[in-house]
Amino acid sequence: MGIIQEYIRIAHLLAKKLLWSLTENEEQQLVKWYTEKGKKCESILSLHFTQLLERYQKIDSNREWEKFQQRLDKKKSRIWKRLMEGAAGICLVVGVSFLLRWQMDDRQQVVIGDDDGLGIHLIMSNGKKLNLSDRRSFDLRQVERNVVLHSGSLDYRENTVADGEETGVNTLVVPKGAFYHLILSEGTKVWLNSDSKITYPILFSGNTREVELEGEAFFDVAKDMEHPFLVKTKVLQVQVLGTCFNVNTHGDDGRVFVALERGKVEVGNIEGKGMLLLKPGEVAEIAVNQRNAQVKLSNVSLQEQIAWKEGMFCFRRMPLSEILKQVARYYNVQFVGGEEIERDVYSGDISRNVTLEELLKAIESQTDEIRFEVVGKVVYVIKKRD
Repeated sequence: MGIIQEYIRIAHLLAKKLLWSLTENEEQQLVKWYTEKGKKCESILSLHFTQLLERYQKIDSNREWEKFQQRLDKKKSRIWKRLMEGAAGICLVVGVSFLLRWQMDDRQQVVIGDDDGLGIHLIMSNGKKLNLSDRRSFDLRQVERNVVLHSGSLDYRENTVADGEETGVNTLVVPKGAFYHLILSEGTKVWLNSDSKITYPILFSGNTREVELEGEAFFDVAKDMEHPFLVKTKVLQVQVLGTCFNVNTHGDDGRVFVALERGKVEVGNIEGKGMLLLKPGEVAEIAVNQRNAQVKLSNVSLQEQIAWKEGMFCFRRMPLSEILKQVARYYNVQFVGGEEIERDVYSGDISRNVTLEELLKAIESQTDEIRFEVVGKVVYVIKKRD
């Protein structure tokens, strides 16, 4: 691997660590890199860091560093802190590369919106709703047993429920224009995308671990050979023992998808019939409005399905109508017009950390047929004159 490619790989891992979380293997790779080469890069990176920081002042580094620190594993906090100090310049280069890739300058953080004014909220076992949008840290055990909210995510791992005690279920609702992170009681991690809802028990009991999903979510399932993990949707169900996979039930093009990153999963229809065993890198699909539809392998790529978790839009020969549905969910807007260009397809990757206007300009640059006009939360798709 060349030097540039190696730095790109490390930058990707740092960005993923900052925004989400790393697998155990990825963390080991990053620690190994720092131990072997990171210290030699500190002095070189520091020479460029100040200039980069001045150019991209809009990056709120203090806030991002605080968010990163809250996610650090306590056992590794000392080496991770030194790693970030020595490689901070690389993280900025990742952001710069996204900007240059689309030839847009001075990108700003996306302003998150909501559908009904309530924003991201938790429907508790007693039926009450708790707004989570503006709560950074809060001990929910005062109002809902076994739940702790910290760093903008729900964590159910603090088991304070006695054996045999009724625990009830919670429902986490993420509106358009937002996403959220959840850790279930047995350690399974869930990333919930825009316009999605997940229902789950506060504490799993019985022979299986079952959750219900509407919308899209990425699961990193805690391994438990004796208690299979089931994700149920309106048209299919997924059964696993311990793995990472994505479920997308939005049905933008009439299909629901299950994408497997690692491990093994079985995917079947809602009755649990016609089970298909997926291998890493494979994607399964099922038609939404077709009677007796069967699960089958899809030609959609894994990256298209999981890019959102990495903070990216990924389009591969995708019709404009489907692209605009994703954009509408993420930015909480409504598109009007454009029905006559259904057959146009587009490809490209772009960060989700761009403004709506910048994303629309990127799409406009790829076509001579349309332009967009934004009026409040409505976006008009206008055909250009010949």
